[in-house]
Amino acid sequence: MTSKTHVSLGVAFAAPLVTTYSYNIEYILVALIGAIAADFDVNLPIKHRTWTHSILALSISTIILSTFDKSIALFWFVGYSTHLVADSFTKMGVPFFYPFIKENYGLKLCTTGKTTDILIRYIALIAIFYFCYIYILNTVNFNFLLGLQ
Repeated sequence: MTSKTHVSLGVAFAAPLVTTYSYNIEYILVALIGAIAADFDVNLPIKHRTWTHSILALSISTIILSTFDKSIALFWFVGYSTHLVADSFTKMGVPFFYPFIKENYGLKLCTTGKTTDILIRYIALIAIFYFCYIYILNTVNFNFLLGLQ
């Protein structure tokens, strides 16, 4: 998946936590960073889609963050896990059990940047707009806007 799709999915799956459970909207940024964190390996001297695309990396990073703030860890987990699941839909798949098992798993249904990837991104964007609408309805005092106090 492209980074745009990863960001869209991470935010789309984190947004219900804000609208349903009243977490601060700023936590969406944590999910956004988590959604692209697995691809930081392209800037490191390791092979792409190995360590950073494993459940081990997801677990370790989430546990470390949870020692500082459980809410940050939750949003990180949501963003990061959407990345792994989304990449499992690509032709390459994901080595979920790396370094113990180096086989790539997933449905392997689409190619990065092609039609299915773009379609998934737009569906996620529609979900984001929906949750933004819900957030606005729940947080804006419309009586003030109408002059009714």
